[in-house]
Amino acid sequence: GRGRPHEVRAADAALMAVAIAVPAIALTVSVMAGTFALVGR
Repeated sequence: GRGRPHEVRAADAALMAVAIAVPAIALTVSVMAGTFALVGR
């Protein structure tokens, strides 16, 4: 567990990146879909 702090840090960074990227992508897709819906009309 505490033998390799670098690996733990990397895994932590990856989890944080995913936790931030998933909602950000969902929000971007939602905004893009709304924009296309408005432009379509």
